[in-house]
Amino acid sequence: MARSVVRQQRNDAAALPEWIAPQLTQLVEAAPKGDQWLHEIQI
Repeated sequence: MARSVVRQQRNDAAALPEWIAPQLTQLVEAAPKGDQWLHEIQI
């Protein structure tokens, strides 16, 4: 019985949402400042 409870918790935690809104890009003059940003350079 304990196995089925653990297995159910894992399935609930790994479930994906039905839909994820796209992340749209925006052209800017400079990258944001601060330590909380991660930048990816596009070539």
